[in-house]
Amino acid sequence: MYFPRPVDQERYNQDRINALVGAHLDLSVESMQTDVEIANYTSYLNVRKDKALPYIWIGSAIFMIGVVMGIYWQHRRIWLRIDGSRLTLGAHTNKNWYGLRHEVAQALQSAGIQVEPKALENGGNSK
Repeated sequence: MYFPRPVDQERYNQDRINALVGAHLDLSVESMQTDVEIANYTSYLNVRKDKALPYIWIGSAIFMIGVVMGIYWQHRRIWLRIDGSRLTLGAHTNKNWYGLRHEVAQALQSAGIQVEPKALENGGNSK
């Protein structure tokens, strides 16, 4: 039996082909009721269950934690080197270097070393 799409039934002679094939076959069905209606529309919608979805959600949560850490938290490093009576200090931050400069000056002042925050960025030489 040949069943093309409804728009192609005339083009491919569905009725003639089915009549020739149906003459040799018995297609009677005893249990079908007479009030059955055939739908004219077809849906190609598939329903599936994605078993990988929990892994995707966990990965996206880890990613968002990293984004929040990168945006809101400042990464700061401070190095100290003492050579005899000479103190060498270095610092690095990815954000707010003005605040880091001010905090380093406060830490040095609490240790008894008087320095202006603006003097820290040019090697301690005030100009």
